[in-house]
Amino acid sequence: MPENLQFASLILALLAIPLSHVNPRGGRSYNLVFALLLYMTYSNLLSVSQAQVVQGRVSFALGWWPIHAVMIAIAILMYARQLGLLRARGRR
Repeated sequence: MPENLQFASLILALLAIPLSHVNPRGGRSYNLVFALLLYMTYSNLLSVSQAQVVQGRVSFALGWWPIHAVMIAIAILMYARQLGLLRARGRR
């Protein structure tokens, strides 16, 4: 399996956990739409960066790692939001 797909699989699996959390008062479709848009964006960015690396326009490190780093940062923010670590300090 190419290195790109290994990281993408791991990151998408990590994103699935906070995306599966459903607020009982909110709708369920919000997370599904957000997950679909997130996956489509991630997949398209990986395809574009792969084409640029193959054509020699961008180095491997500059083409692959920033996209994965952004997705990992999104996953961390989603976990922090789910755990309540991103709440405003003035609100209770």
